[in-house]
Amino acid sequence: MAQKLCFRSHAFITAQSNLLLACNVYISEGQSSDVISRLQTVASTATPVTSLANVFIDRPYNRSNFTLISRHSDALAEAVVSLSLAALSEIDLGQHSATHPRLGVVDHISCHPLSHGKNPVDMDAAALTARTIALQLGEKHSLPSYLYGKAHPTEMQLADVRRQLGYFSASQTQGQIWDGAIDSSNIRKDLPLAPDYGPVLADPRAGVACIGAVPWIINLNVLLETHDMPAARAVAKAVSQRGGGMPGVQAMALQHDEGIEVACNLLAPNVNGPAAVEKEVQRLANERGLLVKRAYCTGRNVEEMIKLAEEILTD
Repeated sequence: MAQKLCFRSHAFITAQSNLLLACNVYISEGQSSDVISRLQTVASTATPVTSLANVFIDRPYNRSNFTLISRHSDALAEAVVSLSLAALSEIDLGQHSATHPRLGVVDHISCHPLSHGKNPVDMDAAALTARTIALQLGEKHSLPSYLYGKAHPTEMQLADVRRQLGYFSASQTQGQIWDGAIDSSNIRKDLPLAPDYGPVLADPRAGVACIGAVPWIINLNVLLETHDMPAARAVAKAVSQRGGGMPGVQAMALQHDEGIEVACNLLAPNVNGPAAVEKEVQRLANERGLLVKRAYCTGRNVEEMIKLAEEILTD
């Protein structure tokens, strides 16, 4: 269902010469090296003015994050669509198994200005990129696509979109193995939330995509040496803003090969950064008799991304 949105003009945004933009594309494949290699090739060669800045392959969660960067909104959208279509041609969500929740083959696309938020045009460019991607995937390629953040007319948050689509409640059939919220039982049913673009029926091979624009986010995973899921969930809830914890922090507990991870999204890393969040998770875990094995970020911070983009982008 296409939405009529009012933002700065495409011509105005593309005329800005100092833009730095990034898109994180989260794809539901982290175990087939052949598939990942082919997707890397597509992402690396999609357009002359985009670059593949990073690939984080998360084998335990059968999921990979491809980070693309550019100075051009339209080219970045083109590259992300090319990568998305390649993933959709390679992967069958119905055959995918993981301990990480997901809604689609191209599960999540987040678009970001690589800045510190001082220029509103930067966020408008990220929002334009997200809407262009959603329009292409939804209307041209029939993938139900949901906008969030600055790309959405009311700035609906990603967690709210996911919650309405069952993202956080689809893990009960095989212990902690997530089947995905869009499964074969929904193929003849309208989606519980109408997409912003694309059909209201989801193909169970493809699922749906959430596509939005927000400031740069840091993903921090803290691995607990435990198999006590209720205790780990209590830690995740206590550290999250929704559970009364740290502002700007979202968290959930996920089964991992080596224990249980508290997976944290740091929505405002300038307020609560990785070190502070790790320290708080450590404290909460210790209160429950749990040990922290290690903590790690799955990508770079915004300063590192800006530096990398300025080094590798020639146009």
